[in-house]
Amino acid sequence: MYAPKRPFTKYTPYDVVLTWLATRPSHQHRGAATMLLRWLIDLAEREGLDLYLQATPTGYPLYRQFGFEDAAAFEVNLGDLGGTVEDGPEGPYRTVLMRFSVGGRT
Repeated sequence: MYAPKRPFTKYTPYDVVLTWLATRPSHQHRGAATMLLRWLIDLAEREGLDLYLQATPTGYPLYRQFGFEDAAAFEVNLGDLGGTVEDGPEGPYRTVLMRFSVGGRT
């Protein structure tokens, strides 16, 4: 795990936090998430807002394609909590806190 350049929990009025974006598996690969991300990025660019989100391993490649950068990463061993990672590799489950910087602020 590594620390973000700016404390991740101290958002400003110029930040937008995407709390949840998911597509039902039977409707994936039809462009819905791409359309929503384009809309959100266009809004952020118009308003000068930075975007933040927490990416799952499944969503991470999409967010990278749109220019989001890693801010911090967290790994959780779900086995320690009595869970498993379905359709994924053995070992820890990793999520990445990501930032899309519009205003060039750090």
